[in-house]
Amino acid sequence: MEKPCFKWICNIKNIQLDKELLCKCIARIAEDDKSRIGKFTNKNDAVSCLIGRLMIRKYATSALNIANEDLVIKRDDKGRPYIQNGKPLNLKNLDFNVSHQVQFLLLISFSLHIPLHFCLILPKNSITLFE
Repeated sequence: MEKPCFKWICNIKNIQLDKELLCKCIARIAEDDKSRIGKFTNKNDAVSCLIGRLMIRKYATSALNIANEDLVIKRDDKGRPYIQNGKPLNLKNLDFNVSHQVQFLLLISFSLHIPLHFCLILPKNSITLFE
């Protein structure tokens, strides 16, 4: 049975992270992700990265039915995330990726390994998100 396509789209434009919520979110991600997020100088980039990491963790823990603390996510040489756990897991057909464009994040999972790039296309003469 082929796995269906799965997708989440998140608009982070209006996300407000107070200090308490930010600490809770950061506690849910891996140490190397915390280090990476801490290097961002732009707050919006840091929030986008954090939310993307949380989306990956939520998807993977749900798909594999494992606890967040048991999940090990690594990145390949192209930056694509993958699951690397010591426990035998059913990783066949668990292929996913996250992409972002301006304030939108997209997590998508297919039964095939495909690259993912998300591009926001605005109609001609439209007001941009920065106006």
